[in-house]
Amino acid sequence: MEMGLLHSRSTLLKTDICYIVVEESSTSLDKIQALYNEVDFKRGGILNVIQGNYEMGIITNQRSKDTLLGLLSDEKILNVIEDLVAISLTYSKDFMFVPGILYNVLRFLTWENINIVGIIMTQKELSLIVSRIDAMNCYNTLERLAKSSKKPEKK
Repeated sequence: MEMGLLHSRSTLLKTDICYIVVEESSTSLDKIQALYNEVDFKRGGILNVIQGNYEMGIITNQRSKDTLLGLLSDEKILNVIEDLVAISLTYSKDFMFVPGILYNVLRFLTWENINIVGIIMTQKELSLIVSRIDAMNCYNTLERLAKSSKKPEKK
């Protein structure tokens, strides 16, 4: 496995995140889409919607929580998890095509007893949602992982 691809280009930590799980219905997605107009992405706003077969998970800033819950007041809210942090790592575009990279990240975090509440992946970014209590341990563990997987420089 090409471990050098694990070396993160940057690490970003965002606080005051919440995760809301709502039962999927014929109206819930339309209501969630209305929140896109309320979130100020230029000022660090977060809105990630994960649509499963029976439920949807919404990861957003704490300041958007009440607005979202108001929009979803007629829907069945399954869970609200607060006091979370998003730790985002950016990589080369090739990292997601290398087998085992996600496994190695999660393995290192498991060894440190860090629970991952959510995972968001794009082509160049991996965001892990963890409890605020685990945030610094998670960040430090990921930094150690990145340093240990860095390719030695040629002389």
